[in-house]
Amino acid sequence: MKDSPTKVVLHPNPKMLLQIAIEPEILQVHGDAPHPGHGVFGEVRCPVCAGRMHGHGWRTRSFFDTMDQGVPVWVHRCICPVCRLTYTLLPAWVHALKRYSMETIRKVLCHRISRGCFSGKLGVQRSLQRSWWSGFLRRMQASGNRPEQAVLLDACHKIGQTMASPPGVWALRRREDLVAWWHSRPPSHQRLPAVVCGRLYQAFRQEAYTQP
Repeated sequence: MKDSPTKVVLHPNPKMLLQIAIEPEILQVHGDAPHPGHGVFGEVRCPVCAGRMHGHGWRTRSFFDTMDQGVPVWVHRCICPVCRLTYTLLPAWVHALKRYSMETIRKVLCHRISRGCFSGKLGVQRSLQRSWWSGFLRRMQASGNRPEQAVLLDACHKIGQTMASPPGVWALRRREDLVAWWHSRPPSHQRLPAVVCGRLYQAFRQEAYTQP
């Protein structure tokens, strides 16, 4: 294990969301009960320098399956003591920058792709459905995908937590994506957040444990 990672100098104040696997019940708010401990996530390491991250605060946020079913959950932030990056831990069932679950947003998009209209049975305002659809189409256009039904349905299931986010929200799945994001414009304090996907994060964790 690499206990003392080399210090890395990076752009100031980057915004990072770190995809993490955790059950919704663990983060659910229960009355006046305190937030869970940092340890519920296991050992969390920085995807940039492999430093062991520390807890950096909790806040509550409500997430929805429908308009009438909001569930308050705890949201946790971590900080790396080596490179000073801060991350918001993003549960795998939450969409980046949205208050609705991944499952609900995917249902809306798949219904629009398959039926050519928005659903009135999913408990989501049509204006919000149109907003998600618009964001999804912009991501498809930015990536050069063809607007064919089969292509859109496949993308809807593969893109993951950024499927309805603006194209400026990067999904970092490879080292090359991370490097490109660091050198992208505009400056980091004006950027939308980037999502460090689970596959990239696990690769960093494995390296941290195998390095002498």
